[in-house]
Amino acid sequence: MEVRWGVLGCAGIAQKFCSAVTSVGNARVAAVASRSLEKAKEFAAAHAPGAKTYDSYEELLQDESVQAVYIPVPTGLRTELALKAAAAKKHLLVEKPLVNSQDLRRMIQACKEAGVQFMDHTMFPHHDR
Repeated sequence: MEVRWGVLGCAGIAQKFCSAVTSVGNARVAAVASRSLEKAKEFAAAHAPGAKTYDSYEELLQDESVQAVYIPVPTGLRTELALKAAAAKKHLLVEKPLVNSQDLRRMIQACKEAGVQFMDHTMFPHHDR
């Protein structure tokens, strides 16, 4: 079974995520969203060829072909998008969610209630350097 990922934002770290996804045989980046459609298209062409592109995060979250989302957005947008993603029944991989424990609890609770997986993509606790 192939996991179809959506990427919410075109941050530099998302380039590494897309590269990692393309290196496995059971996943692909199916959609990319940015606040600018032009930026989403440029990002997808360079890092996720063939991915659908959206000019709103919410539009990507409504794409039923996307099963999981990677959220590398700035801290101020992260919790709101994570909650919306969980409500849309998308599994989550969130970049650096451990900054605020109250927001982290809200994200985890929303995922539990929606029956989706929550994953953090914080390198430091998982890396030996």
